[in-house]
Amino acid sequence: MNLFRHFICRSLKIIIVLILPCVVEAQTAQKQHIKIGYVTDLTGIGAFFSTHTQRGALLAQELLSKTNNSNQFAGPETAPQVSILFEDIAGKIPNAVSAVMKLIESDDVDAILCDFTQACTAIAKKVEAAKKVLIYHSPATSIATTYSQSFRNFIDYTTACKMISEYWKEQGINQIGSLNANLEFGQRCYEGVEEVFNGHFSYRNNPGEDL
Repeated sequence: MNLFRHFICRSLKIIIVLILPCVVEAQTAQKQHIKIGYVTDLTGIGAFFSTHTQRGALLAQELLSKTNNSNQFAGPETAPQVSILFEDIAGKIPNAVSAVMKLIESDDVDAILCDFTQACTAIAKKVEAAKKVLIYHSPATSIATTYSQSFRNFIDYTTACKMISEYWKEQGINQIGSLNANLEFGQRCYEGVEEVFNGHFSYRNNPGEDL
């Protein structure tokens, strides 16, 4: 839970840094209000991860409110109030697109948080077109390199897989195999392992495949 809270709290702080000047300019009230939309799976296959990120987000929101951590980015007169609006997409990509349009057009959020590569990839273009900030929790780097308003807040799979491979090498292990999904993060992990165990055997699987 502490790890999830760390990731989400960092995401909220990044959003405050990026959008606070715009919010301050647009709002005249002494206390600024930042609304953040969160697109994730609270039900369905991804709920095992997203229920924890939801708790982390709510804990981070409470932490920011209690300790005024946002003051490291702004003076007391502009310390923002942060509220989070959750949208459950239940693991369905079309739901992600509908959810982000509702958050942008109806709820008028200032920024979007997103879990899972496929959902975040699907909504990134629309978030960019609306000139909003997107912080996504996924190992995929392609979203951030494609869209200037998108920022990744996740571990680097190439580095992580390389580090564990180096540890195995130090333990005297000379041959390994890897199981990598046919998605960007699978390729990135494969590349990290390959730097240490050149020519290692890798089985590539498709999402949902019975392994």
